[in-house]
Amino acid sequence: MRARWKRSETRFADIIGGKRIPITGREELDIDHRILAVELKQREALPQWLFGKAVKQALTGGEKCGRIPIVAVNEVGSKDFWCVMHHDWLVKLLNLIGDENE
Repeated sequence: MRARWKRSETRFADIIGGKRIPITGREELDIDHRILAVELKQREALPQWLFGKAVKQALTGGEKCGRIPIVAVNEVGSKDFWCVMHHDWLVKLLNLIGDENE
């Protein structure tokens, strides 16, 4: 039976229109995609401060104003931000980008 993380890589690659790179133990990306550089990580549980309350706030706010819900996080003292969004919204954005390039 394939490892769960391999199934997750394959599933996410299918969702975004990419292809899983079937090489283990390497320092490269997990999924080949025309726009995205994807490194997928799977955990038994995701942090609730981020994927509980913050995501729920973004979903509620996005629904009210008709916009894409994201959660932006950063470390104290850092100028960098990381954004979290549901894969359905990512696919919608990728489709918009694809439509503009055609």
